[in-house]
Amino acid sequence: MDNVFGTDPSEVYIHVKRVLTKEIPASEAESSAWLMDSFKSKDRLLSDFNAQGQFPNQRPEEELSILKCIATFGVIVSLTLFSLCSSHCGKFLVGTVKLNSCVH
Repeated sequence: MDNVFGTDPSEVYIHVKRVLTKEIPASEAESSAWLMDSFKSKDRLLSDFNAQGQFPNQRPEEELSILKCIATFGVIVSLTLFSLCSSHCGKFLVGTVKLNSCVH
C-alpha cells in the first residue's frame, strides 16, 4: 500500500535465484508448466517471508563498503561507455569506409 499512497518503503528485501537456461524446458507446454511452478514457488516464498520475516537460508546482512560500491559503479560505467563508444565508432568507421569507396 505504500506505493499506492506514494510513500517509499523503509526497507527493501530482494531474493535472487539463478536459473540456468538448460533448466528451462524447450517445449511450449513444458515451459508453461515450469513457469507456473516458478510462480507458485515465488508465492510460497513470499508467504514464508511474511510469516517469518526472512527468506529461507538467508545470510546475515553485511555492511556495505563504500569503496567497493564506488569501484563497482566505476566498472559498470566504464563498460557501458566502452560498449556505447564501440558500437557508435564502429558504425562511424563502416560509414566512412563506404563513403570512401563511393568517392574512388
